[in-house]
Amino acid sequence: MKIISRVGLTVCTLTIMAALTQRFEILPYRIAFAALLVGMLSSSLLAIFTSGVLLSQLIRKIRVDMELIPMILVCMLPPVIAVSSAGLDGLSAPSITDITSDTAHPPAFRFIDASDGYRENSLVYPGDLVAEEQMRAYPDIQTVIVKLPARVAYRYAFRSARLLSWVVVGEDRSDFQFEATAKTPLLGFANDVVVRVTPISRTVSAVDIRSVSRFGRSDLGENARRIWHFFAAFDDQVKKVK
Repeated sequence: MKIISRVGLTVCTLTIMAALTQRFEILPYRIAFAALLVGMLSSSLLAIFTSGVLLSQLIRKIRVDMELIPMILVCMLPPVIAVSSAGLDGLSAPSITDITSDTAHPPAFRFIDASDGYRENSLVYPGDLVAEEQMRAYPDIQTVIVKLPARVAYRYAFRSARLLSWVVVGEDRSDFQFEATAKTPLLGFANDVVVRVTPISRTVSAVDIRSVSRFGRSDLGENARRIWHFFAAFDDQVKKVK
């Protein structure tokens, strides 16, 4: 059983190290993510195997090795944290990685360079099929209309992005648009965001946002959550001055 304990400790240590290399961008994305996936899979398989050994001991009514219990818990920790961070909604999220409040005229990226850093997904909006899937999954993500001049709405939107710890990489104050990089809380996966404020009249503006994952076929609901958080922060900024 000491062998199982040593293997478990090694696997969990390597999984944590892989997560840290991904979070702090120590290694290239492909290497860090591959190591993380191997670590997560190994932890899960070891937890299942160790649980089987423990169950076998209980069924045969032989002495139960109590060291197996903490080992099972330790091995289960990485996959449980990963699943809980995505949530049940994230696990059932559609296979899309580009979410926007304006699917008819989505904000276009102008400052973020598609060749800057590793990415699998394009910054070009994928089109009607993704828009339809988004509408089915997140019908509440829509353009926000505010009774504010565009320059004021833009200032509040920009401030909201800062409060959410996004890194602004470019802006056009005359056109009321800025772009930023946002990272997921746990593993720090980078996502690209563009926010656009459109003047409807001198005192009314439309606020739109688009969030795109750089990797994967599904964002596990992360882009939708980011948009909800942004609009919540924006609403708080507006309420403070009323």
